[in-house]
Amino acid sequence: MKRSTSPPPSASPDNLRALDIEVHLGQRAVLKAVTLELDPGERVAVVGPNGCGKTTLLRALAGLVPLRRGEVEMEGANLRRIGRRATARKIAYMPQQWSAAFPLTCLETVLLGRSPHKRWLGLADESDVRLAQEVMERLEVWSLADRPITSVSGGELQRCLFARTLVQQGRFLLLDEPTSAQDPKGSLAVMEMLRTKGDEGVGILAAVHDLNLALWFFDRLVVLKGGNVIGEGLPESVLARGVLEEAFDVPLARVGEEGRALVVAGFRPVE
Repeated sequence: MKRSTSPPPSASPDNLRALDIEVHLGQRAVLKAVTLELDPGERVAVVGPNGCGKTTLLRALAGLVPLRRGEVEMEGANLRRIGRRATARKIAYMPQQWSAAFPLTCLETVLLGRSPHKRWLGLADESDVRLAQEVMERLEVWSLADRPITSVSGGELQRCLFARTLVQQGRFLLLDEPTSAQDPKGSLAVMEMLRTKGDEGVGILAAVHDLNLALWFFDRLVVLKGGNVIGEGLPESVLARGVLEEAFDVPLARVGEEGRALVVAGFRPVE
């Protein structure tokens, strides 16, 4: 199968873009010559098998790992020349896993997202709490506000971390598997919130494990395998070209033909 190459990034001064970046962890090249861009208002899913470099790509775009080669630019400026606090006001990163260093409540955890907008050791004010409440209500975790973050379920914790990322009010959201611990209702709540944020002009790049969520809720797919981008484009186009099957090394059966497809790995529907 002929591999597609990434198009050159646009000259837009408003986007977040990686320019031919390479990242090594120890002696291993985890990302190899990756180039991509994320425009405001665009929802992009990064998909690929375990260990392909999805998390490292998000961390590189957030300025959290050193680059062996290449550059990351935000709004035309090299990310290395932008301070961490200034970067955090524009780029909000949600890790896949997080543990509290202190016995915080769920509300206190969410309010950590306001830290980049505060002076050193500045406390949350009423407007911060109102914002946190609004987001937590949308994600159905406001009832947990006074609960210790260590006492909630995995899905509830993940939605609190998502709320923390949203109240940061970044222009770009970088999300690592934001629905991995969610049941169907929770996944839908997260995806609908991402749709809303995209409509508001926020650029969203999410590592996504569920291919059907990627196909249905995102404008564009970026497919990684072995640290390389092996394809990208509109979801239906990427699916039709067989790039997903190449990435995961498994046949995908299409279920339903109207609108965006659903796929099932290695499954043949009964005819």
